[in-house]
Amino acid sequence: MPAAAGCVLMTLMKKKLFDPRSLLTLLVSLNIGVVVGFTLTPDAARADSITLVSERTETFPAGSPDQPRIIFQELKKKVDLTGLPKNQSNYLTDTRFFYDAETPDRIEDFAIVQWIKGCMFHSKAQNGKVTRSRSISRNHFGQNVPFQHRDWEIDSDSADPIYTNYETFGRHALLRWIKDPKSLDAETTKYYGQEKPTHGAVFATDLPGTGFLIMGSGKGEGEAQNASLEFRTCLFKKIDLPTSTTKSGANIDASRAIRCVAWSHQFVWNFAKGRMTEPKVIDPFCEAP
Repeated sequence: MPAAAGCVLMTLMKKKLFDPRSLLTLLVSLNIGVVVGFTLTPDAARADSITLVSERTETFPAGSPDQPRIIFQELKKKVDLTGLPKNQSNYLTDTRFFYDAETPDRIEDFAIVQWIKGCMFHSKAQNGKVTRSRSISRNHFGQNVPFQHRDWEIDSDSADPIYTNYETFGRHALLRWIKDPKSLDAETTKYYGQEKPTHGAVFATDLPGTGFLIMGSGKGEGEAQNASLEFRTCLFKKIDLPTSTTKSGANIDASRAIRCVAWSHQFVWNFAKGRMTEPKVIDPFCEAP
């Protein structure tokens, strides 16, 4: 998912477009460089502080050769950059969806599809009034559009529903792997489109655009970037997936999924309280026309 980085290649390559500071923050938050093609360039800055707010890990044992072992990890983090006020921390959700195909030749027998619902938006408080705008955009199915999904849609920048596809590099190009098949450390990975692994353990990552106070005190006045998103990440047998689909995934039989995991990225600034909040449901603004 696309462009406020962290899984930098996943972010830049899948081209979701966010506030430039959000991009810098995510690059800095993982202490890695910017990706150009499949080459890493040195990082230019470091985060002053990265706080792990919460961690969730779910493991699903293998059921058969057609039901590989799956691990899902969700990390909520707060990132502070040197020189910025503490109330302008960036809040992010960093995920890993791992599956073990047991042998390298079986990796492409499976594929990940991700659905998304909700939006990202800007909010501004001034003179006792809070206004909201959909001024954040993303690449979705080949078009630059407002970052709003009023209903569940396939999270892809092209008509190929497979989440890890990347142009001519292939449908599994953005899968990651590590020499140690038991590790989920996204900072020491290779990309499947760059080099094939010697084992069958691979994973996909996501890092949606951050939520943060852009300017002002945040208490009754200021501007903020907000995220109100829900996701369903599913593993399928590739044979059960079309090579092309619609935004709604009309020709995908979701009941054929081997396993689906639901997660959310909810960080909305509350100007009345003067702090970042984590709502449990999608903001009504995301569902409005």
